[in-house]
Amino acid sequence: MKNLLLLFAFFMTFSAFKSNEEFFNGKILYKYTFTDLQGNNINSKLAPYLGSEQHYFIDNKNYKSLNQNKLQQLYNSETNNYYYFTDNNAAQKIDGSKATSQKFDVTRLDKTEKVAGYDCKAIQIETDEATTIYFYSPQIKTDKRVFAKHSFGEWNKYLE
Repeated sequence: MKNLLLLFAFFMTFSAFKSNEEFFNGKILYKYTFTDLQGNNINSKLAPYLGSEQHYFIDNKNYKSLNQNKLQQLYNSETNNYYYFTDNNAAQKIDGSKATSQKFDVTRLDKTEKVAGYDCKAIQIETDEATTIYFYSPQIKTDKRVFAKHSFGEWNKYLE
C-alpha cells in the first residue's frame, strides 16, 4: 500500500509539471512589402528578385519554406542543420548554430492588426541587413525549446 501511495504521489507531482501548452503546427504566409528609405513602395523593383510572398510549413520539430512555389529552405531541429536551395535545386547545408547578424534590436510598436481572425501585436526587428515589422499573436506560438539552438537568421531570438 505504501508503494502504491508513493507511486500515486510521484505521478501527481510529475503531472503537475507537465505543460498543457499547445504549439502551432501548420502554414504561415508572409506577404512582402518593400519600401525605400523614404517610405516609397518599391515592390515592382524587388518582388521579381525576392518574391512577393513566402509560405512556411512548421511542425513541432522542423520547418520548410516555399518561395514562388519552389522549396527554398528546410530546417531539421534534431541535427540543427539548415538547408538552402538555389534556383538550380542545389542544396547548401548550413550549421544552424551560426548567427548571421551582430545586431538584433526589438522595438514593440503601438500598432495592432487583425490577422486570420487574431488580434496581433507589432514588433520591429532591426538586424545588420534589414528592418522588418512582424505581427504576432501571443495565442499562437511554437515550442521555443525545440528551436533554441537555431541561431542562423536569429530564429531563436524571434521566439523569445
